[in-house]
Formats: sequence, structure tokens, C-alpha cells
Amino acid sequence: SDFLIRSTSANITLDNVSMHSYNNTLVHTVLNADSMGNFLAPGDGEQVDPVMVSMNNMDVSGDIRHEDYQRRMTVNLENTTLTGNIVSGTMEDWNNTWAQYGDVNWVVDESFDATYGVALTLHPNAVWNVTGQSSLSRLLVEDGAALNGVDEITLDGEPITPEPGKEYVGTILVSGSYVPEE
Repeated sequence: SDFLIRSTSANITLDNVSMHSYNNTLVHTVLNADSMGNFLAPGDGEQVDPVMVSMNNMDVSGDIRHEDYQRRMTVNLENTTLTGNIVSGTMEDWNNTWAQYGDVNWVVDESFDATYGVALTLHPNAVWNVTGQSSLSRLLVEDGAALNGVDEITLDGEPITPEPGKEYVGTILVSGSYVPEE
């Protein structure tokens, strides 16, 4: 990954940056996978800053993967074209990863009350070319922004067509089949 953030908050502002990822992941957040991880206690999730990613004046290809269920992530695209997926992992994903190792202290249950997920804002002149399956917790497409290659968007299981300027909050699944030109 071009940026790997492990169990911490970050404020990443990229302006006119060229990025090329070997594993097709531009930004990736994860929990530290060892006992030295900076894990939050139940109830602490609202007290930490989110991971904030702002991309301005860019044309990039690759995914944004948010797999730190203890923190929120915000992604703001302005005058930027992103070709790829934005994926928010869940506590269930994390626990499934570690289930094979037996009883480890970083597997959590539903009592953990952090607000996680990816809040995406497409500002004017931003384009998101959706190439596969994506998941968000919030979506705002401002007037003058575009979603390309979208097959379906659902909010809490119900199909939606995003209206410019309207904010959608909940479990948002975006499936797309955009194929970039060679």
C-alpha cells in the first residue's frame, strides 16, 4: 500500500500527487496485529480523531481500504478522479481473521461501540470510477461530481440513486463494473 496506517488516526492531504501502488491499494488502515497494538477500550471510539484522506487535483487508480473498525475514516475528493473501490471492513471481518488463532485478546464483541466506516464526499469536479464492490457509512455527491460504472447503490438494503447535495448515512453498498481504458 502507498499509505499504511496501523491503529492510529491520521490526516493525509494529497494535492497533485502521482501514486502507483504495487498491490492496487492507495490507502490502507488496519489494526496493529500484535499485542503492542494501540487498541481502544469499549466506549473510547468516539474520543479519537478519524483517519482523514483528502485528494485534490489528482487522477489515481487503486483502492482505499479501511479495516480499522475502531476509527472512522473520511475521504474527500476534489478535482480528482479515483478509479477503484472504497472498502470499509467491519468488526466481524476482523474477528474472522483471528478466529483461527483461538482466544486472543484483540477479538471483540458487539459491546464495542465505536463508530467506524468510510464517509465519502465527492466535491464538484470529482469523479469516482467504481470498479467492483465498495462499502461506505456515508455518501455525499455534490453538484458537479460524478459516479461512473455504478451497477447498483443500496442504503440499508434499499436501492438508491444519489441526488446531488443529499447526504446518505447507513450501510451503503456500491457495486460497479467500470473498466479503465488502457
